[in-house]
Amino acid sequence: MKNKILIISLSVLAFIVLIVILSSTVFCLKTVEINFMSNTVTLTNKETEIIETGEFKYNQNIFFVSKNNYIKNLEEKNPYLKVVNIETSFPNKLVINAVERNELFAIKGYEENEYKYHLILDDELKILATIENYTNLYTNPILVTINGENTLANVAGQTLNSLHNNTLTKLAVELYAYNNNPLMLKANFEEIILNYSNKSDIKIVMRSGVNIVLKNAETKLTEKFMLALSYYNGLENKTIGTITTYEDSSNNVVGYYF
Repeated sequence: MKNKILIISLSVLAFIVLIVILSSTVFCLKTVEINFMSNTVTLTNKETEIIETGEFKYNQNIFFVSKNNYIKNLEEKNPYLKVVNIETSFPNKLVINAVERNELFAIKGYEENEYKYHLILDDELKILATIENYTNLYTNPILVTINGENTLANVAGQTLNSLHNNTLTKLAVELYAYNNNPLMLKANFEEIILNYSNKSDIKIVMRSGVNIVLKNAETKLTEKFMLALSYYNGLENKTIGTITTYEDSSNNVVGYYF
């Protein structure tokens, strides 16, 4: 009987403590900070501006904060921002842990079948920006050309709307597997052409002058891409020639150079 009374008493006490905590102004949101976990370029010195776009509800109890909504607001209104998480720092502060997205691809954007601008994408195909003037330099994102498809109007902050999203996503993974430094990727890869000679072929133009052709790249893309780069790395003269990889009659990935 005593144990039962003790349990009831502790439960009531815990309930009272909980009510006090939830109603206390000590735990109302007062401060939001941003912590960049990587170097920034586009987002440098924009912490205050970024936080304002999150539309944080100050004085709301920190236990009831809807972090997913805040992350959505922040990433939609700041295309270069990737939120890793929002950390609760008691009693009344939120810390946005984030990184800056890296430009990887540049793809033509069309409106009413007329070329208007280039879309700048990261490796997740998020549209970081739209620019009217693009020059294919080694410091700029890798040009992507999709033969036979006009990429219609897209908005910064959204994901690219293309029939080739899956292929581009896979290519981004393979590029970063080859070299995880986006600056080095831009310096080495000049252009990627989808639907090169038929629907599933990909042509990659290296800035050195060598071309790479992945036949039927919808299957075994990783093997074909890595084999082609293995050929490329072994070339003494990287200024001319074409490397082609494909599946032979035994479904083995093979290649040749000429």
